[in-house]
Amino acid sequence: MFSLGRPFYIAHVGRVPMYADFGVLILLWIGSTFGGKDLMTQVLAAVVLLISVILHELAHAVVAMKNKLFGVTIVISTMGGYCTYAGDVPPIRKVGISLAGPITNGLLALIAWAYFSFIITEHTPDYVVLAAFLTYKLNLILGILNIMPIYPLDGGQAVYGLLRHFRVRNASGVAFALSVFSAVSVLWVLYSSTGQLDGLLVMLIAFLLFQAWGSLK
Repeated sequence: MFSLGRPFYIAHVGRVPMYADFGVLILLWIGSTFGGKDLMTQVLAAVVLLISVILHELAHAVVAMKNKLFGVTIVISTMGGYCTYAGDVPPIRKVGISLAGPITNGLLALIAWAYFSFIITEHTPDYVVLAAFLTYKLNLILGILNIMPIYPLDGGQAVYGLLRHFRVRNASGVAFALSVFSAVSVLWVLYSSTGQLDGLLVMLIAFLLFQAWGSLK
């Protein structure tokens, strides 16, 4: 995955060392854009996104360790983050490692929605209400984004693992073709529904496809 500078050590989370590169500043900025114009809300949104990304990557790490892989490390970066490990893993188990992150985001979004919908009362502090809403919104976005079958997103890696597991001929080429088809479909749906395309989203998808081409060719 793409890194902005050499990753530097942050801390151990359990047995997993966590690193970050300077791209984490861009990640925090992206998170802050979900906070509107209020500074405190921007800070809260940035923190919620950072914690959600860390939990996403820790889910990958935990499943990787359950599969007896070693050297498991997570790095927080511009694109969210990534989990690295060493050791041989069957393609079908790679699918489980890949899907652990989006599933975690889905569960966090569900818990936050349930709390926001059924537990919060008129006496609940405003910042708690806002944190619950942001947790729901940001984890829903992270889950949907990462489950897309666009390599190297988690969904794309899961598809590639399934193709290899079933010994599909030219699995890497098929995975890349599915990535391109999925990316074009996403852009077409968004353009059809809104009549415009966000330039940042187009650049993000182009960057992902460039990475897919480099990894799968």
